[in-house]
Amino acid sequence: MRYHNITKDDMLNGDGLRVVLWVAGIGVVVNFATALFFLRDKDRDLNVRGAYLHMAADALVSVGVMVSGAVMMATGWYLIDPLVGLLVAVILVAMYLPMFRLGGIMG
Repeated sequence: MRYHNITKDDMLNGDGLRVVLWVAGIGVVVNFATALFFLRDKDRDLNVRGAYLHMAADALVSVGVMVSGAVMMATGWYLIDPLVGLLVAVILVAMYLPMFRLGGIMG
């Protein structure tokens, strides 16, 4: 039986990026749907809010992966990946700060 090692070059070609887009798209749907389960009670319970934010954050990360992958496929501009990653990180910090304050973790 022969195995193929997946390399960075494999992932940066069109076929690899298409797989990334499909998997990230499934992640968006699943995580968004799961976040909706917690939406109604997120303001009543800090644990539910944490679960809601976690699922929303996972959906956001998947959207970032899809944006990066689509731009890389269309233009070949691979610098978009770390730039979108940094943008997503800033958004996640902004999302979580209010919860940290409510939980008494931050001033």
